[in-house]
Amino acid sequence: PALPRYSNQFMLICRRDTLFSQTLEVARDIAAQLEEPAAGLYFDWGPDSSRYIPHVDKRLPSPDPEEFMELLGLTRRSTGRADKPRAG
Repeated sequence: PALPRYSNQFMLICRRDTLFSQTLEVARDIAAQLEEPAAGLYFDWGPDSSRYIPHVDKRLPSPDPEEFMELLGLTRRSTGRADKPRAG
């Protein structure tokens, strides 16, 4: 028996005009993979099959921008210069 498929329609709308509309199908086994932390669903165009091919990719969460800026020494709390070694 065939697996049930989920289907979503994605539209690009500009000033009440639909510029692009595409129905994308997601098989149940792909949908189940999305339950994993940091999993995302992506569609690549398959020119040989003339359709979008779904795949799941896992990525680490993005770092907190404030923590990143602090690491670089670019926050208001920092001077933007490395600390001088203490004499002693």
